[in-house]
Amino acid sequence: MRILLLWPPEQRDFLSTFRHFSHFGAVAGYLRRRYPEFHFKLLDGAVAKPSRDQLATEFRIGYDLVVVQVEPYNVESAQRAIDLCKRLGSARVVAFGGMCGLNPKFLLAHSGVDAVCYTGNWEYGVRYYIEYLMGHRDPSQLTDLYYRANGSVMRTPVGPMVAPEDWCLAPLDWMPVPHYDPLTNANHQREARILASRGCPFTCSFCRTSYTGTRRVIHRAPAAIVRDIAAIRARYSDDVDKYNLVAANFTANRSWALSVCRAIAAVPGQVRWCTMSRVSLLDEGLVAEMAASGCWKVGMGIETLGAAAQAGINKCFAEETVKRGVLLLRKYGIVARTCIMLGIPGQTREDILYSFLRLQEWGASIRPKEYYPFQQLTRDDLAIEDVRKFDRSEPYRNPIDGLSKELFLRLLRSGDVTPADCRPVTSAGVVLFDGTSGDPRVLLLRHCDGGWYLPRGKRMPGEELPTTATREAREETGLVVEVDVGACVGSTLDVYWSPRTGLPTAKTTHYFRATPLAGELHLSEPQWVEVRWASPTEACRLLPVNLHEIVQQAAGLDVPAGWNPPVRIIGDIRVLQDQFS
Repeated sequence: MRILLLWPPEQRDFLSTFRHFSHFGAVAGYLRRRYPEFHFKLLDGAVAKPSRDQLATEFRIGYDLVVVQVEPYNVESAQRAIDLCKRLGSARVVAFGGMCGLNPKFLLAHSGVDAVCYTGNWEYGVRYYIEYLMGHRDPSQLTDLYYRANGSVMRTPVGPMVAPEDWCLAPLDWMPVPHYDPLTNANHQREARILASRGCPFTCSFCRTSYTGTRRVIHRAPAAIVRDIAAIRARYSDDVDKYNLVAANFTANRSWALSVCRAIAAVPGQVRWCTMSRVSLLDEGLVAEMAASGCWKVGMGIETLGAAAQAGINKCFAEETVKRGVLLLRKYGIVARTCIMLGIPGQTREDILYSFLRLQEWGASIRPKEYYPFQQLTRDDLAIEDVRKFDRSEPYRNPIDGLSKELFLRLLRSGDVTPADCRPVTSAGVVLFDGTSGDPRVLLLRHCDGGWYLPRGKRMPGEELPTTATREAREETGLVVEVDVGACVGSTLDVYWSPRTGLPTAKTTHYFRATPLAGELHLSEPQWVEVRWASPTEACRLLPVNLHEIVQQAAGLDVPAGWNPPVRIIGDIRVLQDQFS
């Protein structure tokens, strides 16, 4: 039998390869292992972007079966490819994928597809249809399919979930892996994906797993995961140095997750791997074991920190839970990769900027995604116009109150909140030296949450910057200081969420060299808990990085030419000491 495995053409400039490896590739791997005598060809149209004429040439080859993955964002392209295939040859077409679980009847009504696997048991659904076409399986033995027979559409029952021993690796020698990289933000040439578990016990309203998967979670045996790692190392040792353990929620079963970690830790040589988790299921013992076994990144679907938007998608996390999870991962050197959605009903500009800034403050990496309410695709009266809203050809389908399209697109593409998005605030501070002979010493203040800073504060209306610096030094230290008006030694720019105003804030602080004239050193404001004099070298060890060169400049030390202090996202001081010192 000649079989074409087809991902329909896409015209998007950005590609999310998750389903290309873990769904498309996994089905290809299963069929290749099951039917080694068949002739297969894999065509990933999202990368190859074949024209209609090129597809026509392919279909004229004379395949017996075309297996096509249909997702909500490639429905129209899949329809065109399927209809072209049916016009040019006699090949049967079976579809699987996210759209097939959401609305299989729509595909049957709007294309010439012969069969649709409507569950997440794609490997078995496609296999059973092949055996049915070959006369090796009776219609009564089919499961997980809608299929055409004798002018009617037949529905078969849901069968058993695909057994873990039948989960297969994506065939990396078939997949156009080198061509993924220009369309993604990651180097997939160095990463292999291993299916670790299927199913998710949670019911987030927007998630396709609720329709194509199951709430029952099935896990791969840890020994089988390790065997796959060994097989990949043996075959692709020059190309792969990272492993993605694909799971909707790796930590859904803690004892299994620990067993996987311990099995990987026993593999000779370091294994660098990543996975997905629900932030509320992380605990220190589990994270410590994950880190010890080589886990370097954990992805987490946070979606939003706005309570109203959380309720609308049935995914609610307390802010402290998210913060604790991010800091816990960072404590053990694991990248906290947080997914944030833009366009959730009820979201506002403030909600989104707040979520971005808070996660950045805690040290999380952010992956922005546009919100798509996939549950809307399950309607019986679904029209092609409704489906087009999900094709990702035009972002900003769901406008957000107060958020311009320009800012929406920038956040979606870069995930960066810039000073231009924030309320500007101007401050001034001092690099205060003790005025004694010999080695100069700098005055430092320790904040109640642990970080060391220079005296500084917000400028009052109409106030000159040197006056602000003098006033703030006296208010915070009790010392009357002399500011060198002509010696502004540098400025910093901090971006943060102000709990006092409830607004994103960009604070520019100008620092002046100063010496004490009078007064008694003491702490007069409650946020400061300790004061000390330190050498410039020690001060740079304690202070955030964007103050280092300012101290050096004030002390008359060499400063790199053209130095420009970085924008600093500020927040939890324990994070800052790791991130900026």
